[in-house]
Amino acid sequence: MKLDKETIKWLRIYGYTLNNGDERFEKIKNKLKEMYPYEYYFYIDLDIKRESEEYALSYQAVYENQKEYWRVVKKRIREYKKKQIKELYGLKNS
Repeated sequence: MKLDKETIKWLRIYGYTLNNGDERFEKIKNKLKEMYPYEYYFYIDLDIKRESEEYALSYQAVYENQKEYWRVVKKRIREYKKKQIKELYGLKNS
């Protein structure tokens, strides 16, 4: 069972807001973690997010402009998240 495009879009935009500590959000997080573990770790887990941002921002390189720089940073974050989820939890995006 896969999540639809609208749900993934919502998770991409608002997923980290589920970490505010509210009991209702905890239930949603737990259900997502149970049913869709890869998406949970990719869109909601703050530890993986922080670690991947630190990794991506640690690179020192010269770029033509800011747009190119942030495009590369976003790509590195995404790739590092996928790598960490695979290494730590043995999960792949289906």
